[in-house]
Amino acid sequence: MLDATRYPKAELAELYQQRWKVELDFRTIKTHMGMDMLRCQSAQMVDKEVAAHLLAYNLIRTNLSKAAHMNNKQPRYISFMATVQLMRHTAGLCLTLTTTALEKTTRAFTNCDVLY
Repeated sequence: MLDATRYPKAELAELYQQRWKVELDFRTIKTHMGMDMLRCQSAQMVDKEVAAHLLAYNLIRTNLSKAAHMNNKQPRYISFMATVQLMRHTAGLCLTLTTTALEKTTRAFTNCDVLY
């Protein structure tokens, strides 16, 4: 990788930046989502625990991405933890809504015309 014509500095810098984002994502999953200490004892259950954390992380990132797109923002510039807190608050509110109110709210969110 010492050949500057085969490996331009700009491309290496971009690759390093992408790798850094992955490292930050792993840190977020481990620290903010509680995956720093796995609680299961069998290998099969550890696999399921990791899969559940990754599923939750991807659901949060999907909502964050939708919100960013709807507001002409870059997803990386929206706080992950603020999104988690908002989703927890919204889930709590959904538990208190009547069936009719919940259906109206769900319909409003599913009718958003967001293209990816």
